[in-house]
Amino acid sequence: MKDFSKFWDLLSNKNKSYFLLLVFLTFILALLEVMSIAIVIPFVTLLLDPESFNSYKYSYFLNPLLGLGSSKDLILYMSIIFFFTFFN
Repeated sequence: MKDFSKFWDLLSNKNKSYFLLLVFLTFILALLEVMSIAIVIPFVTLLLDPESFNSYKYSYFLNPLLGLGSSKDLILYMSIIFFFTFFN
């Protein structure tokens, strides 16, 4: 902690604000990485058994909200989210 306070004192005000921005953006990036890893399991489950989504209690709320007519629509939406997450 002593070393960090010395480091902090060496920075100018502009560099301190850049450092805080860097820490904030690193935190946001870490959250996005966790989300990108966490979406793999539901996506694979949906591809293997599309009707399994209807067994979740929240699916009754999501179907009208997203305008899902069939499980193929859900696979399409999940595929778009999955590919944007991994390839951007």
